[in-house]
Amino acid sequence: MNPSRKARLQKIAFVLNGSLFLLGAYGMWEQGKWLFASLQLAAGVLNLLMLLAVLRQRYSHTMASLLLLMNVLVAVSVAVDYFLAGKDYIQYVWLLTALISAVVLLLRWRRGASAS
Repeated sequence: MNPSRKARLQKIAFVLNGSLFLLGAYGMWEQGKWLFASLQLAAGVLNLLMLLAVLRQRYSHTMASLLLLMNVLVAVSVAVDYFLAGKDYIQYVWLLTALISAVVLLLRWRRGASAS
């Protein structure tokens, strides 16, 4: 995969994660799940800040990798919460989000930070 495609995939991952986490935080807040809401709000804001840093090309590759790892963990924890709540389909969106972040993270690790 060429570097421009990897950079585009990374940007898509940060936009997708940031948007979903912010929307998810709102839903969790309404349900009274303050811990999940706070976690998702922080993750959403961090993703959007990282997107701005990536667009300006002023970011740490290590921080980007750590944020992607955090995205995977947060998305899986939200999916598990939805599974336990007996929801029908929303948990699959969160698992897909985790999978996309995991793929981007694996591509970063496989090729090294300089290739992304």
